Amino acid sequence: MAALERCFTPGRFAGLLGVLVFISWADVFLGLGTFVFRDFSVFGYPVAHYHRESFWRGELPLWNPLNNCGTPFLAQWNTMTLYPGALFYLLFPVSWSLAVFCLLHLYLGGLGMYRLASQWTGQNLGAALAGLGYAFNGLMLNSLMWPNNIAALGWLPWVVLAVERAAVSGGRAIVVGAGVGALQMLTGAPEMILFTWLFAGCQALVTRCSWGTVARLVGLAVLVGLLAAVQLLPFL
Repeated sequence: MAALERCFTPGRFAGLLGVLVFISWADVFLGLGTFVFRDFSVFGYPVAHYHRESFWRGELPLWNPLNNCGTPFLAQWNTMTLYPGALFYLLFPVSWSLAVFCLLHLYLGGLGMYRLASQWTGQNLGAALAGLGYAFNGLMLNSLMWPNNIAALGWLPWVVLAVERAAVSGGRAIVVGAGVGALQMLTGAPEMILFTWLFAGCQALVTRCSWGTVARLVGLAVLVGLLAAVQLLPFL
């Protein structure tokens, strides 16, 4: 058991997960194929393509005139107009980069779950099993057709970890938690975000139930809302 613990250090797990993700979708990473299944081709790709065209014209896409008689774009929220990670498929050819964007967030989620499980259990082997299980579970694989959903799920374990630390420790951890929470908020996946914060809040209160914890949780939520206000206000 001790040997297995040494085999699954954070660096080795990151390498193992990276190899498994690459092998599973090597054709996507090498540009020989891409995702087309269901909503990826009829929603995710067209949204990213219009976003990229607007970006290279130097425009902030407030409105999409190409759907029906026109639909809100920035205010739609799940278009990820203001999500920093979207720069990846804005800068690179979208036919390749959008699918890789989704896979990188799947990888991010696996790393985050490893870190979260390691924090809770102190066991590298258990953390590795949790990370692999999270990265390759049915919900994550199915969510590859929705770039905003897989991005939110990729940040989920990191938000839970950051919220728990912020609620218990306060101080600089609140600033870090607000930044991580705002990144997930800007992915624009309301269901995933709501689930994340309900779970993270309950977990923080179970870890240390006090008025101080409640106050830090409220303060953290306010900071996240302020950081993401430029996206949340048009949506509301």
